[in-house]
Amino acid sequence: MEIPYLDYLGLSEKPFGLTPDPDFYFESETHKEALEHLKFFLGQREGIALIYGEVGSGKTILSRMFLNSLDKTLYNTALILNPIMDEEEFIKEIMGEFGVPWEDSSKKSLLDNLSNFFIEEHKKGRDMILVIDESQVLSRKLLELIRIISNIETEKEKILHTVLFAQTEFMDTLHEPDMKNLSQRITVVYKLKNFSQKETRAYITFRLYKAGSKGSLHFSDAAVRLIHKTSQGCPRLINMICDRCLLVLYSQSKNIVDEKIVESVINDESIIFLKQTGSGAKRSKKYFIPLGIIIFLFLCLVFAFFYTDVMHKMMDYSRKKASQIKTAETPKTTKAIPTPSKTSASSDPSYLISAEPGEYVLICEKDAKTIQLYKKGNSGFDLLKSFPCVIGKIHSYNQHYEGPSIPEGVFFFTRFISSNGLRPVYGYGAYVLNFPNLLNFKEGKKDGWIWLHGHSKNKGLSNNPENTKLGIAIGNDSLKEIHTLTKTNGTPIIIVNKIEYADKTIQETSLKEIQTFLDSWKRAWESLEIEKYLGHYSRNFLNSQRMDWDTCKQIKINVNKNKKFIRISIEKPFLLLSPRQGGNIAVVRFNQKYVSDNFSDDSLKVLYLQKKGAEWKIIGEDTISPPAP
Repeated sequence: MEIPYLDYLGLSEKPFGLTPDPDFYFESETHKEALEHLKFFLGQREGIALIYGEVGSGKTILSRMFLNSLDKTLYNTALILNPIMDEEEFIKEIMGEFGVPWEDSSKKSLLDNLSNFFIEEHKKGRDMILVIDESQVLSRKLLELIRIISNIETEKEKILHTVLFAQTEFMDTLHEPDMKNLSQRITVVYKLKNFSQKETRAYITFRLYKAGSKGSLHFSDAAVRLIHKTSQGCPRLINMICDRCLLVLYSQSKNIVDEKIVESVINDESIIFLKQTGSGAKRSKKYFIPLGIIIFLFLCLVFAFFYTDVMHKMMDYSRKKASQIKTAETPKTTKAIPTPSKTSASSDPSYLISAEPGEYVLICEKDAKTIQLYKKGNSGFDLLKSFPCVIGKIHSYNQHYEGPSIPEGVFFFTRFISSNGLRPVYGYGAYVLNFPNLLNFKEGKKDGWIWLHGHSKNKGLSNNPENTKLGIAIGNDSLKEIHTLTKTNGTPIIIVNKIEYADKTIQETSLKEIQTFLDSWKRAWESLEIEKYLGHYSRNFLNSQRMDWDTCKQIKINVNKNKKFIRISIEKPFLLLSPRQGGNIAVVRFNQKYVSDNFSDDSLKVLYLQKKGAEWKIIGEDTISPPAP
């Protein structure tokens, strides 16, 4: 069907379609986390995982991206899109997706043939991945059948790994008593979240770019705020609203979607999905406000009735507790290795160039099997503590590494997973590092993950590398202390074989060079002189989407040519040197504030700089996403 606004707006295809097109996949923070959970699930070689969310949250396209990311030489995959069928049809559908020939026979014969096929494939080194979309419509019989199929295994591990994608109401089904046997087999569960306002802006911009927009077509900040408020960050609703906005834009011969256009779409009586959302919210509000008042009054009466008795008990307890504290032994403190001395009074680790006072950084020294915690003071970096650790390996479900040992380099925490979301073997929790970063990617390490995690509470931390399943293990008390002090995302952790120290004069020279380069880069960007700006980038450049120099250059040219002004603010810079390549690689993390005539953005940015001769160039840039709310 011909879409009227495409030619007028300079688009090659519809940017806000409702079909799950992998070419338009936008990796939001929640979708990235979901894929990380599935990577973890495959790495643990366990039975069933569940990804669930509200209608329109992107489950179907996520299932496609998950399957597309798998190495077909290692995995045989099957995708069930509409599981409304009986048991025999379901088994035949699975067999057909896996390429297993079948004939009309009993259910038992079909299951036996399927089981034999799985075992033969496993002998060839291939695991089986079964993905079921719309799992909320699965019948009780099919859910029981999935449980039975998931029992196909060797003596040591599962052969079939099943991933269920479902709407939120599926959780109610799993919590019913007769679902206990199935729910206990689900080892990984993740709920998709809606987009933040910032992600909504990035999502709209991304889809316009993928559809061929050259930068002149855009949505104002006020329009994006209203779209996000109305859609509540639901991707499907965002698409519906934006598509209508483009139709109105075409009818009014404009090229900027402003707040008035969005309002006209929202108030259009013909748009049923928005009216349903609004009326549902009104009914909910009308019902819950009086109920809330009733509950509040009831609690007040209960409080008044028990107040005197409770206060007496609390006073008695306080007196007893005070008495116990006086006679108690001194509490145990976190076990830490004695703080090592520096090589001289004027030296810091050579990787630590500059940061705002109060910033924390960790250095993992592989040879000494320690993690050192530093804090930036007024005159340098102060070593606070040194903790013992166990060094493991890179874990990857999709790429085989000849040498899977933890690489040297500068990494950053991207998020913290509490113990509630992990198996007991990870103890207090785990920090996820941004591995593979851009430098690792350039070296061919394109998959895998590294965590800094605790250990099983039933076992102490020893020197056995088997104690760490996903990178680096540390004592639970030590991890808790680090978690109390550091940021959940953006805190650097530098991994080295052996810590080297540098004289402050050398670090001051590096600081001056890098600061001069950053100031030049900022001024060139603000000048709108594209060649001057691009002169700061290496032709070996990669961005956060792993786009190369030529692609990024064309995007920069298309975006900048329509700008009237650009203002850049670089705040709280953290300057580090990579332990590799003799100090010729710098990693700079900072808060970037970007403002132009038609767009504004705040982000935590990372630049990778390389020095050749006396000249620094940007070889990569990345963004550290904020933790999901």
